[in-house]
Amino acid sequence: MARRSTTKKVKKTKIRDAATMVSWSAENCTLFNHETAPFHAVVDHQDPKLVVITGENASGKSLFFQFVAAMVRKEEGAVALTISIRERISATNGMRRVFMFGDETEQSTGATSVSTLANAFGNNLDHDNGSMLMLDEPELGLSDGYARAMGEYIGRSTHDIPAVCGGVIVITHSRSLVRGLLAGYGATPTHVSISADAPQPAGIQQWLDASEERTVEDLLALREVGLDRWRQVLKILKR
Repeated sequence: MARRSTTKKVKKTKIRDAATMVSWSAENCTLFNHETAPFHAVVDHQDPKLVVITGENASGKSLFFQFVAAMVRKEEGAVALTISIRERISATNGMRRVFMFGDETEQSTGATSVSTLANAFGNNLDHDNGSMLMLDEPELGLSDGYARAMGEYIGRSTHDIPAVCGGVIVITHSRSLVRGLLAGYGATPTHVSISADAPQPAGIQQWLDASEERTVEDLLALREVGLDRWRQVLKILKR
């Protein structure tokens, strides 16, 4: 059976910034807007150069991240540099992993996170035509204080990138990192709230002020919840 496309057949406009990219993806990916979709993406449109994506575990954040990256790469001349958890922990991506992250046996996980990010901003944002840096949980291995400092670094660096760049997209669970982002960037970023079961309101300050409470039973059920939602994704793709 032919696999169903995850994208609506609509006329695509030229992508100029990170906020436009995530908005287009939220509107056109059937995994997030279909009536039987397991996930939802709600966008709060603020500054277009910096986008923060948040959501609980197994809510579809990484799936949305992958879809956005694929759409950016379809743009002529555009580059999506992704730095993700999946790439970092994978033993199968060979030399790309070594060049991006180095040998993590020689330094702490947090120190690797810092050096990887510095290299990304230093060497990979000089492209024309909407290039974007996409970061999936960049605070990996950092305590709250260092995560906040990393957020401030990302905010400052995003503020200073060339105007021809499409901007920076960050997926995170860390409120400390986001507080640092706001301090370093000096403006309110566009926020995407990713959720399962029911749409959740977007708005970065609302997310910062909210509390997330889960039980031990929720924790132990997380693996099965994730598998069930993945089965729903496969069902939609096969239609």
